[in-house]
Order: sequence, then structure tokens, then C-alpha cells
Amino acid sequence: MKTPFKQKRLLFLAAFLAIAVPLFAISYGRNLNRTLRTLRNELNADYQQIDKNRDRLTEDYEKQRQKMIDVMKQCNELSLMLYSQKQGFTFDARPQAFRPHRQQPQCGDGAPCPPH
Repeated sequence: MKTPFKQKRLLFLAAFLAIAVPLFAISYGRNLNRTLRTLRNELNADYQQIDKNRDRLTEDYEKQRQKMIDVMKQCNELSLMLYSQKQGFTFDARPQAFRPHRQQPQCGDGAPCPPH
């Protein structure tokens, strides 16, 4: 059987080791400066990479936004052309082209029929 004195001493030793070992590991590190320098360099590299990614994503967002605005403008132009089209006319809807021409009757092969 263990005596109370031995139990107290064992408990004290366990508590001392539980506190001292982490303290010792932190303060004893001969390479603590080198470790901190390495960690700082890694954090700086990660920050720079995140900054580059943020800049790239911002640039991609702006390009995509401009494309969307251009498509909306083209759709607005096309809808205006279709709305204002006269009966019997069609429009060439290529970008920046507003070319009304008379619709010609089509023969079975897709070519215009010869005039009568």
C-alpha cells in the first residue's frame, strides 16, 4: 500500500511535469529564433499568395462583369431592332450591324426562288 506521503509526492511530480514540460519545450528551444523566422517567412509567403489570388479574382470579376454588360447592351439593341422591324423585313443581327433587307421567298433547297 502506498502511503499518503508517497501519493502526495507522486501527485506533485505529475503536476510539476505537466506544467514544466510544455514550458521547457517553449523556452528551451535553441532554434526558437530560427523557427519563428521560418514561420514568419511562411506566413508572408501565404499572405502574398492570397493577395495575388485576390487581385486575380478581382480582375476576373471585372472582366466577367464587363462581358455581361456588353451582352446586355447587344440584347437591348437586338430587342429594339426586333420591336421596330417592319412587316416583311428581317435584320442581320450581327454585332453593330443594322441592315434591313427585304425578305425573299425561299425555294425547297433554301436558295431564293427565281423571280417570276
